[in-house]
Amino acid sequence: MSVQEYEEDGRLICLSCGRPFALLAPHLARAHGMSSVEYREAYELPRRLSLRAAALTERAREQGRARYQQRPDIREAMERGRTNAPDTSAIPSSQETAMRSMVRAARKRGGQGHAEAARRRMEERVARVGFANLPDYFQARAETSISAMARELGASRTAVSAWRKRVQEA
Repeated sequence: MSVQEYEEDGRLICLSCGRPFALLAPHLARAHGMSSVEYREAYELPRRLSLRAAALTERAREQGRARYQQRPDIREAMERGRTNAPDTSAIPSSQETAMRSMVRAARKRGGQGHAEAARRRMEERVARVGFANLPDYFQARAETSISAMARELGASRTAVSAWRKRVQEA
């Protein structure tokens, strides 16, 4: 298991490139085309490890406490409990929403890091099942259904279909 490194001022050091950041997730999406979940998996970091500098977390906590003190409506709602809370079943998780916005931002800027990371991830999946590269895999699995390949690789059918099309066009 790896250990997340920090600068003296509390910023997190990216384990991919060695540069320090107060917020690591946006950097990972832009520069490395990976989500914070993929980063934690790649470096075997705990799932609950915050990728935000401690000073930012503390500042957000202080701002929340100040809002709580200044706004009686917030205090009253918290005291009543979740009776007025909206139905959260239709709201995507914050992790999913953050991931979408980071990927969208990376694609807007050209998406080079994103595309390279996606190819690297697919090649790693193909290597896990015993093939040297994507063309070899898709050639050997020419008669296999997209669904079966997706299950074998642990990827979505859409991703497998897109990669097979790219490899065939190349």
